Amino acid sequence: MQEVQALMDGILKEGWNFLEGAWGPFRLLWVDLRSNVWIMARAPQGLKPLFWSLSQEGMFFAQDIPSLLDLLPRLPEPDWKRVPEYMVFQNLAAGNTLYQGVRELLPGEVVLGSLSTGETALRTLWPGWLKSLPERTPSDNPGARQALWEAIQKGLSRKPEAPKGLFLSGGVDSALLAWGLKELEPSNPPHCFTVTCPGYVHDEAPFAHRVARELELPWEPIPLEPSVFSKSWEEAVSATGLPLSSTNQVVWWILCKAASEYCLKRVFSGEGADGWISGGLYQEEKEALLLAGEDLEKTHQVVINSRTHLLNDPLLVQKVLQEPLDLEPRRGLWKKCLQDHPQAHPLEKAGFYHVRTVGHRLLTRADLAATAHGLGLELPFLEQGFLSWLGSLDWEARNPPGQNKAPLKSLCAMRFGAHLAYRRKIGFPFPIRTWIRDSQDARLRDYRNMLSEAPAMGRPVYSRANLEKEIRARLDGKARPADWLLWSLVNLELWLRWLEKRRRRPSVQGPSPTISPTSPGVP
Repeated sequence: MQEVQALMDGILKEGWNFLEGAWGPFRLLWVDLRSNVWIMARAPQGLKPLFWSLSQEGMFFAQDIPSLLDLLPRLPEPDWKRVPEYMVFQNLAAGNTLYQGVRELLPGEVVLGSLSTGETALRTLWPGWLKSLPERTPSDNPGARQALWEAIQKGLSRKPEAPKGLFLSGGVDSALLAWGLKELEPSNPPHCFTVTCPGYVHDEAPFAHRVARELELPWEPIPLEPSVFSKSWEEAVSATGLPLSSTNQVVWWILCKAASEYCLKRVFSGEGADGWISGGLYQEEKEALLLAGEDLEKTHQVVINSRTHLLNDPLLVQKVLQEPLDLEPRRGLWKKCLQDHPQAHPLEKAGFYHVRTVGHRLLTRADLAATAHGLGLELPFLEQGFLSWLGSLDWEARNPPGQNKAPLKSLCAMRFGAHLAYRRKIGFPFPIRTWIRDSQDARLRDYRNMLSEAPAMGRPVYSRANLEKEIRARLDGKARPADWLLWSLVNLELWLRWLEKRRRRPSVQGPSPTISPTSPGVP
């Protein structure tokens, strides 16, 4: 409540600009009934999602899509023209969603509105927020270990002695968190959870197990098999009211469910580190971006079409869909990154784009999964002090040629050895494309079959003849699973069928809630 009071006092005195120095993460809607002005804002870190819809009936907002749909006077239709961007990039830029008339408030975005006129104006927290980071001089600048330990300690202090968990992937970031948590609270170690894929050549579990064993931490491996994956996949789509953004989102759902079953209320995770530290570009893409210089069209090509961002080949997507691919929202976002950070290193500008696309996508969906299971997330790599330390380092010091995240990898190698620190890490890997095509799990078989059924083939967005041909080529094994077409199509169909089922259910909705001077929390 002290933090809420501080925000209220600050906004009353300084207006929305006060939020440029507010570190959260936070989401808020402020309504002043004296002036009929409202302010909606979300911190730049990327957590605390907020969805909203503005129409003649009023302004509606909620922390997740199903809750927002409960408030709206009528269920919105799918926004078919956004489907190509979803299939290519697995998320939408510029706050668009796959629902007509529904927007997601982006990290660092502020919307100013009037209850009287219905007009809105958009502002950004990004430049001022980054300037509010405390500057460090060479004499007081800590090393990577001290900066991270301080960030972990801040997370621990929020709920002292409360049971906690750690999502341990076996990579550098989660291994460092495990080490820090054990050192800072040796008598209260975190319960570690790892999703494993026994027998798969790229299974990360042996590395996670080694970290847990060396630190003597309780470790819970969760075997992943087609039946667990398919069930969790459908649960996650239904709970979020959105097609999934990546296979990691299913893994997140499984991890959150396991932590909840252990009656934990908060978990630590290394989520969010990569974008802020290294920006997501591969080495050849970094070189191409530096060569592009100030050429906007060339930098567009490099940043927007980077390998970390593309899921499906744009040419393939344009072949199976009738709607054209609209890149203007992403181009506009890249221009905004250039404008918001004019003095930044070119690769750091690309990092800000990554944070506001892939990073935003991952953190939003992680927060939605955690909230659905009653969990609070502790993300030390997004703490103010750690980001301040990062900002004190030159880009080349963080990412020398050929090596991303050098300070963290060096620190990890000190404790766990070079093999763990410098190996190639590929996330939570499992043979999902093979499972979709070949598994005899009942749900996955149903997912395959529904793609060829009349409801799916009749969607107005598809070019039916081309779609049938591409699906059949993959299911028959004639096309190697080098793309993610089936994953994207199943996600869309699961979401559309969930939406149709919701449309058919009897309405029990009463009058929409309104804000009045007697509403709780109204200033």
